[in-house]
Amino acid sequence: MRFEGALDHYAYGLRDLDPPPERLRQLLRSVPQEHPKAESLQPTLEGRSSDDTPKRWFSFQWIVGGLGLAGATLVLVLVWTLSIQEHRSRSLFVLKGPPVSLHLEYARYTGNKRYRQKARNHQVLLQGDLIQFVYRQKQGVKGLHLMIVSLNERGTVFCLSPFNGTKSLSLEQRAGTLPWGESLTVRGGAGKERYVAFVAKRSFAFQHVKAMLEAEFKAVGRELSKLKLARLQQRSDSIRPVWTLAIQKRSSPRHKP
Repeated sequence: MRFEGALDHYAYGLRDLDPPPERLRQLLRSVPQEHPKAESLQPTLEGRSSDDTPKRWFSFQWIVGGLGLAGATLVLVLVWTLSIQEHRSRSLFVLKGPPVSLHLEYARYTGNKRYRQKARNHQVLLQGDLIQFVYRQKQGVKGLHLMIVSLNERGTVFCLSPFNGTKSLSLEQRAGTLPWGESLTVRGGAGKERYVAFVAKRSFAFQHVKAMLEAEFKAVGRELSKLKLARLQQRSDSIRPVWTLAIQKRSSPRHKP
C-alpha cells in the first residue's frame, strides 16, 4: 500500500514538476506487471515525445493570438463603420450637391392687379413687394436645419428666415415656403443685397452665420459681387451655404420687372 501511494504521488508530480524520464523508467521496471496501474502508467513513464510540450504551448498561443486578432478586427470594423457614417454625413453637404434647392418668388401690385414671379439673379425688388422663399429637400434627406440671411452693402447681416431669429429652423416638411403660409414685405433703403441660405444637420446660431459672412465680406474687399459660396464653405465644417441670390432694392414704383 505504501508502494501504491508513492506511485500515485509521482504520477501527479509528472504533471506538475516533470521529473527526468530515466528515473521514472527505473520506477516502472520495479512495478509488477500485474499491478493495476502499471499499464496506465506505461505511456507516461516511457516519456512524452519531444514535441508534446511545444504542441500544447503553440496551441495556447494560437488561442490567445486568435482572440487578440478577433478583438483587433472588431475595433477596425467599428472604426470603419464610424468613418463611413462620417463620410456619408460629409458627402451629404460636400460630394452630392446641395441637399435642398431654393428660389425666391415675389408678388407685386400694379394698379388693381397682382402678379407673382420667380426672382432672377440681380432681381430688382421694390418697396412693398411681397417675397417668399420656396424650398424642396432632396429625396431621402431628413432633419435639415436651415437659415436664410441678407447681407447689404454696408455689411449689415439680417436673419430673414426664421424672421429676426437667433437659431436655425428645422425643415419638418420635404417642400414648402418660408415663412410658412405668409410672406415678407420689402422695406428699408435702396441698395444691393445678397440673400444666402445655410443648412446643417443640427441646430446652429445666427451669430455663427453672421460671423462667417462678416469675415468673408471683409476678405473680398467688402464687395458683394465677389462673395462666393465655395469660399464661405471653408469657414465652417458643419454649416454649409447652399444658395445665394443678388437683389437690388429700389424705392421707385415706376420700375417694371
